[in-house]
Amino acid sequence: MKLLTSEDHEKLKALVKRAWEKLRGTPIEIPHSEHRELHLTVYHRLNNPFVAGLLQSYWNAYETVGLNFFTDYNYLTEVWNYHQQMVDAICTNDVEAGYKALSEHTDLIHQLISSSQ
Repeated sequence: MKLLTSEDHEKLKALVKRAWEKLRGTPIEIPHSEHRELHLTVYHRLNNPFVAGLLQSYWNAYETVGLNFFTDYNYLTEVWNYHQQMVDAICTNDVEAGYKALSEHTDLIHQLISSSQ
């Protein structure tokens, strides 16, 4: 069942666009608010307090350890390439491509953490 509306699709596209503008701008900005909002938007229509609580806790921890302040530019570019793929897949209802992009995207955080140790 598709829960996201066409308005949600437009919001996701706008978040990706804004993130790319920040990453490609001068000076470069970290698109953290767009990152957080994108992930929360994808799941918000589930209306599941457990999922919402997990996502909020994840983002609070992400910010607590400072991942919202400094990250390698190449890493950020890779993250937003996956976000672009995920949003494109959501908007075209390509579940397989969306799942693949999400799976690969979630592996990136493990790479980031292990490379900083």
